[in-house]
Amino acid sequence: MKKKIVSMLLALTLVVTGIPSGMTVRTVNAAELSEESAVITEETKEADDVAESSEEEQETLHSAAGDLYTFNVSESGKAVGSDGVVYEDVVYLSAENVKALNADARDAYFAFCDEIASAFREGDILEDVVAAVDEDGTLAFHYSIPVKALETGMGKLAEDFIESVQTEEIAQETQGEETAASQAEALEDKSEAEETVDVEDSIEKASAEESLEETIEETLTEETTADDSTEEDTATQEETTVEETVSDTDAQESAVESEMESQSSDETVIDETSAEETQTDMEEESESETEDTLLSEENMELIPELEEEYFPVIENVKADIIVDLGYDSAEIQEIKSILPSKDWFSSQLTKNQQTIYKACGAMGKGTNKFKFNATSKLTLDDFKQAISAYILTEPYKCDWMDLSSQGKLDIVYYYYSKSDPTYEWEVNIGKSEFYNASLNKAAEAKILELAAQAQEYAIQNYPNAPVYGIVKYFDKWICENNYYNMVGVTGGSSSDKSTREIYYYSHSSYGILLKGYGVCESYALSMTRLLDSIGIPNMYATGLVPADTESGFGGHAWNYVQMPDRNWYLHDSTWNDDEKLGGSTEDYLLCADDGYHFPVGNRYNSFTEIFDFVTPSATGYKPAVESIKLSQTEINLLPKKTAELTYDNAYISNENVTKTWLSSDEKVAKVDKNGKITAVAPGQAKITLTAAGMTETCVVNVHQINSLLFEDSGKASLTTSGGIVSGSSKKETQHVYLTVKQKAENPVYTAEELYQKGIFDDFAIVSSNTSVAEISTTVTGNKIDLAITPAAVGKTKVTVTFGTKKATLNYSVGEMLDENWFDLKEVDALVKDGKEGKLMYTGKAYKPKVVLSSEGKAKKVKFKVSYFNNKDAGTASVVIAGTGTFGGELKKEFIISPLELKVDTSAIKVSPKNLYNGGVNQTKSTVKHIDNSGKKPKKVGLKAGKDYDIKYTNKVTKETTTNPTEAGEYTMEIVGKGNYSGGDNKPVAIEGATWKIEPNDIKKVKVTVKVNGTTPVVTVAIGKNMLPETDYKMTFYKDKECKTQVNKDILAAKTQYFVKVEAAGANLTDLKNKPIVKSFKTK
Repeated sequence: MKKKIVSMLLALTLVVTGIPSGMTVRTVNAAELSEESAVITEETKEADDVAESSEEEQETLHSAAGDLYTFNVSESGKAVGSDGVVYEDVVYLSAENVKALNADARDAYFAFCDEIASAFREGDILEDVVAAVDEDGTLAFHYSIPVKALETGMGKLAEDFIESVQTEEIAQETQGEETAASQAEALEDKSEAEETVDVEDSIEKASAEESLEETIEETLTEETTADDSTEEDTATQEETTVEETVSDTDAQESAVESEMESQSSDETVIDETSAEETQTDMEEESESETEDTLLSEENMELIPELEEEYFPVIENVKADIIVDLGYDSAEIQEIKSILPSKDWFSSQLTKNQQTIYKACGAMGKGTNKFKFNATSKLTLDDFKQAISAYILTEPYKCDWMDLSSQGKLDIVYYYYSKSDPTYEWEVNIGKSEFYNASLNKAAEAKILELAAQAQEYAIQNYPNAPVYGIVKYFDKWICENNYYNMVGVTGGSSSDKSTREIYYYSHSSYGILLKGYGVCESYALSMTRLLDSIGIPNMYATGLVPADTESGFGGHAWNYVQMPDRNWYLHDSTWNDDEKLGGSTEDYLLCADDGYHFPVGNRYNSFTEIFDFVTPSATGYKPAVESIKLSQTEINLLPKKTAELTYDNAYISNENVTKTWLSSDEKVAKVDKNGKITAVAPGQAKITLTAAGMTETCVVNVHQINSLLFEDSGKASLTTSGGIVSGSSKKETQHVYLTVKQKAENPVYTAEELYQKGIFDDFAIVSSNTSVAEISTTVTGNKIDLAITPAAVGKTKVTVTFGTKKATLNYSVGEMLDENWFDLKEVDALVKDGKEGKLMYTGKAYKPKVVLSSEGKAKKVKFKVSYFNNKDAGTASVVIAGTGTFGGELKKEFIISPLELKVDTSAIKVSPKNLYNGGVNQTKSTVKHIDNSGKKPKKVGLKAGKDYDIKYTNKVTKETTTNPTEAGEYTMEIVGKGNYSGGDNKPVAIEGATWKIEPNDIKKVKVTVKVNGTTPVVTVAIGKNMLPETDYKMTFYKDKECKTQVNKDILAAKTQYFVKVEAAGANLTDLKNKPIVKSFKTK
């Protein structure tokens, strides 16, 4: 107990400085809990008389001469915020100095403390936090925010987005309710802030009596422990206690006080006597302290002098306009065309934020520091929101900012306590060491160069839609001359200067314009500068897009562009940039709202306020020109063959109109500038003609036969014969089969379809001697059937040609073979043993000898012997074919039986577990067979799936399978297969081992939504495995918060919806209670 008391004393950090004179009787009573000490809670009870405490009474408490303000004081004598926590890297004022301040100055000081505390609690990273005062009572405050930390806040932004974003429709419906709720909360907060710390006597007495009954046996030195809920509520508050010496009479009061202390979240301790003595002592003490407490300068040397840097102003250049953009307004071609209105974002700010925004204008005039005065306290969030608005309004004018870990936002402000209190603010934003005048000069030159080129391109290709041509050219140039540099994502915290330099360029317009790389910010900023140079209205946007992150979203930047039809369109050059294509896909070239770009605008705020952006068109922009129709929509070629595409559009036939032919895969087919196609290799490619904003596509299939093989030999040649029985007119037709194999991995057509379509014109059957045999053909699937009927004794060479591949059949016709001409003892023995199951698999091929009988020798029979499938368990065959003047075939079959599996149980190895993946989930195993056929036992390694299977039995359901998929625990048995499936083939249990398929977390699941009209098609998968519907619950909603459910079968057109996928069943879990929510928009 003693050790516990000592630790509690060490944790004591908060004391109350006293009770001010002039305190009302009601307030005094609230503090009178014992003669020696009193507990004042930071949150007052909702007693009627306290709630009715007027604002005038509060002003009396805080402004009367000689007042002693009640506040929290640290163990070191520093005055801290209302939560009583002393935060690291914060320099506070002493309690003595704070007591010497007037009421307004004290309020300003504690407002600063509470704001800093709130920022720390919300996870903000603040550095060098200082509060200071001079002898005249002027307060000074400073804090620094690493810009990298502000950018990190954008990482949280996605999670906040999921919890806070609603659809525009819901936001409009609930705006009135939210406003009313906000006002009510504000009034409630104000009421709580103005409440005094008193509690009605009746409440106090009831609490004391109840506590007394529960703690009658306790002494003052016993510790008082709050219940679990109180501990959670006061996790940041240090436990406090004091050692006291009290009379026996006071012991019970101390016990009561201890019990009340356990019920308070934020408490402080003060000395107290009786009510009358307390009132007298307070007045005397207050008067004494008012007379003795004098202000002294404190911490002023720690307030930094913010350095101001001057640099060349970043002004965009205006290009010479040589085309009519078609906006029908001279005003719209002004350089400041970035926004639909100059105050688009600033008008969305509060009055305080607008004050900061106006001061931000200095940043566009060549300095990184600005000053201004205000009559009210401004918050950190006010600065973040105001600076965000300025960056959105003048994005590239802020390209000098240092966004790396070395960049900082420094804020210093002074509070002058006068008849009209005044705040004087100074703000400094770190300038990048890599920004200089020559950099911007080079960028301006590049912009003018590209602006001229874009207009020439538009004149040649889009004379009827020049703005479209200009935007397309800018997008084309950006994607063809740049790449997405991942250093721009990871290099901000690097200590290497060259890495930070790449990071700077990647986040400014200079990366894309001058260096050949960037991240999304650089793509969007460069597009804005280029469009502004010509006078095309546009908007730089930042926000969220779906990403492979825990929250499902990531930060992104893109553009909105207004076309001459007065509609706004989404444009995203970052997403257009295709590394494999080496240019733009044009998928996000002036496209419709895709439902995946969520504009936010808060560059530095963790999604506390969302800026309104323009509403993009529901359909993509289509330039007002004709369409193209190609001469063919599908072409089938062999490698090295050519074909030519033509078009029927008279407008693009003009030689001044640029036409672009493009192959989606030049490894399959190439196309030249005139539309001539050359086949390269098997596969499929799309040939696209683009001209004057129009596109048309033709599919090119390139076919090539890899092999043409006989089934019996597996080769491109085969020798066989047919026989004629002497003196008989009966003729037997033989069937010889060939397999056609194509080179393409996934052929578009089968051999039969290729033949029917006439794609291969060389398919032919040629016999060197047609009198020997009659031959007919049939092509089915990828097989060619040669039906051969012997006609006369003789030989012929049959050549089969298909797709440039050839196969040769050496066919002869002679006297039909007779079995009596052969001695087939070994063959018959194998046939007999096979029937009796005595011919076992050995891993070696069986080749029984075939010799002539005495009769055969007398006839001088010539023949050839072939063996088929004579190694593995199954039916093998021996084929005797006549040669020379003999023809026909004799065929004998024998059965090879599989071995009985004898597992070496000591050598079994299996893996224990794996996560559920939605597909077949088998253990990795090692199994050996003991072969006793030789003189000594031999261990033979087996192959899973070929020589054996593992049978899994679910320990709960008792279901058995060789392909387990469901989560659960399984016992395992080995079962012989193929060559090792003989005998009883009894399963061999794997003792002492089980196979566990453990449930997977839903965060490993990928949800994809594709929309066909108003019908969403949702796929839920882990890797390549589609999950069964029993693994998840899928619900559709109208809002992001998933409160308003809708029927997915009756969705409205052109509307945004959300689908929520939750774990269900035993295969998936959701440990963090974060179901997957995906947005989509119907068409």
